[in-house]
Amino acid sequence: MFVIILISSLAVLLAWLSRFEKFKYGLELSFILLAFFMSIRYNFGNDYVGYLDYFKNASLFANFKNSIQSNQFEIGWNLLSYLFRPIGFFGMIIFLTIFEYFVIYRFIKRYVPVEWYWFAVFIFTFNVAHMLICASMMRQFLAMCIFLLSVDFIIQKKWIISILFVLLASSFHTSAIILIPFCFIGFLKITLTSKKVIIWFSVYILIYFFATYFLSDLYYKIISLEQFEKYQYYLNQAKIVNGSGLGIIFCLIMFFFVLYTQKNQN
Repeated sequence: MFVIILISSLAVLLAWLSRFEKFKYGLELSFILLAFFMSIRYNFGNDYVGYLDYFKNASLFANFKNSIQSNQFEIGWNLLSYLFRPIGFFGMIIFLTIFEYFVIYRFIKRYVPVEWYWFAVFIFTFNVAHMLICASMMRQFLAMCIFLLSVDFIIQKKWIISILFVLLASSFHTSAIILIPFCFIGFLKITLTSKKVIIWFSVYILIYFFATYFLSDLYYKIISLEQFEKYQYYLNQAKIVNGSGLGIIFCLIMFFFVLYTQKNQN
């Protein structure tokens, strides 16, 4: 854990230095460091061994058949495992990590002001729900990064291309299909003020705390369906994470920090 904190802190520092002309490539160095560190991980996370065992037995047509019959892994992941067999599982991790971290870097570079690079990297590295958890959830992280590539087209109101990206992402993790409505956000006219941010975040907090009471029965019925059997393992894991309340505390800290800095700038 000490090494992870050290690498993450150095990455944040490099991103912060990118505001200066002499260190204008600080963000690039930050993600090169992170990508290198995370690409050489071994037996990291709960799912690593399962992915490795599946990769060793990868067979193109057999995997497609098993995917349809057992819903164990999505077809996109089956194909990916088969294609990377010549260079091995470790080679696939290196390739995917480089691709995924390039997508995250590109997203920050394009949509985050240079003076906020460090904060974006801080959120990504120090919020365990991002970098660390994503290193374990290989299919989910790949699906999320593919969706991030669609943001350009969402903004340009090219919803057909955006939906194609979502469908591609869902071939690696079925849950990505719920992102289709977001492909039409570009058609909405949204302006954010401090007051609106407070209102929306308050609604989010209420939903976060009370959704469990109102929607739990429906959620358990859905997750108990045979089609979602492969996700039932994560149900108990989610109880542990959500029950701690650490995620909400972290979001609150970031929320008030952004409001404070915005007030000072105004």
